[in-house]
Amino acid sequence: MSRLRGTVWIAEQDAFDDPNGGTIWTARFEAHHDTGRGMGEELLDAGADEAIAWGRARAPLVWIRLADSDYFAAGTDHEPWATPWDASAPAPVRRRPPGEQWRDRPEDADRIAWSVQVDLSPPYVEPRPDWDAEVAHMAARGGASGWRARELGPAGAGTVDDGNSGDGAWFGGAEDVSDRAMLIPDADADADGADDGPFDATTYRLDFELTAATAVHAMEYGLDRCLVPHGWSAIAWARPLQPAQPA
Repeated sequence: MSRLRGTVWIAEQDAFDDPNGGTIWTARFEAHHDTGRGMGEELLDAGADEAIAWGRARAPLVWIRLADSDYFAAGTDHEPWATPWDASAPAPVRRRPPGEQWRDRPEDADRIAWSVQVDLSPPYVEPRPDWDAEVAHMAARGGASGWRARELGPAGAGTVDDGNSGDGAWFGGAEDVSDRAMLIPDADADADGADDGPFDATTYRLDFELTAATAVHAMEYGLDRCLVPHGWSAIAWARPLQPAQPA
């Protein structure tokens, strides 16, 4: 009597790529065995063929998917409607999701246009009435295409008024970075007032259109144009204005 039972599910693992940001599809797979009576063994960090062989040794039904695909049938048995796994196809390789190849552009690539945003946060002290004028001067001097204030409520509560519906909510300073790169310069640990003051705070966002070979260079150029005041913190974001390949 066969000892095979249940279903094995296999999925490609992904990873966050630091410092380039974004996701890497690793071409490594994890699997778990659903015995029909509960969860059984697990397998981590295996190649596709290894994971399928592991699954076939435990269950008649084996399903496998790539990071961006539906499940394929790879077991000794499968449903009649299932799409079989093509064992003759080239093995998956470590790769970027479609549209994110720009994250791997080399430093000697041709310069392309980038949308760069720099978020500036004053020290946690009582807001000063001259901050808006100071940021407006900074934006004009640096050639920014625009700027706006962003009122933050208590930490973790999100923006009070983002002023740009395309950005979405900004919870405690965290944003969706799946489509852009991020750069946080070294902070001044001795910045006056950095740990003082109320939870409420104002941040400012400056917008730039800059040319550079890489996202990191574009963000550095944006930060250089801001001349961040002492005690303020800054975060830069960048994404290509047009789809860009690694080059």
